Amino acid sequence: MLEAIQLAAIMARASDERWCADWACGTCGAHQIRSTFEELSERHSYEEIASALAAVGPALDLDIAEWLLRALSHPWNKGSLSSRKLEEILSNSPAGVHYKRMLAAKSAADARRREHELRNDPNEVIRLRAEKKQVKAEQHQKRLEAKKLRDAAYYARAKDQPQ
Repeated sequence: MLEAIQLAAIMARASDERWCADWACGTCGAHQIRSTFEELSERHSYEEIASALAAVGPALDLDIAEWLLRALSHPWNKGSLSSRKLEEILSNSPAGVHYKRMLAAKSAADARRREHELRNDPNEVIRLRAEKKQVKAEQHQKRLEAKKLRDAAYYARAKDQPQ
């Protein structure tokens, strides 16, 4: 069984040595943390790693913790945990709180992405342009009618005035 102190030591080493924790790093691929995680996952189940992460106190390095949380729940990893299972294991630990924030940020980003896709959908753009054109035409028609009334009033006054 993986002890929290063992995982805390690994995380402290990663923090002290400034291991790259960028999930999609194009330079190093976060090699050190990936290889360490692979070694851990060969000896321990994902549930054990998540339990140890939950037991690590509030002093955990959030970049390293976030990388571990992503690795534990990433669908491409064999044996990855569902987000529900990971939340259950982490509960209200510092890692659990951070994981909930990660999920909230992902949900917000997904919502923004969906809004952007809808706003820039070619059919939606065509529909909005047509709607805007219709509104502009109606406004123009109202201005023409108002001008016609003003002109009629002007010519009526001009006709009544002697020259």
